[in-house]
Amino acid sequence: MGESKPLVTIGIPTRNRRLMLEDALTSALSQASDVEYEVVIADDASSDEEQLRYLRALPFSNVRVVFRES
Repeated sequence: MGESKPLVTIGIPTRNRRLMLEDALTSALSQASDVEYEVVIADDASSDEEQLRYLRALPFSNVRVVFRES
């Protein structure tokens, strides 16, 4: 059997906005739903090392981070 794909994708674009990102991610993950979903965070070449460390350490299996290098 193949891996099931989520029915809904929540996209969060970000660049050097760690606190706003954390709020957005918390909101996305707190949605009560019967639907399988994933969260895709698109980091647009952030230079904030604190944000980059935060993104690399996210422990959620339904969160994917895409990094765009500058």
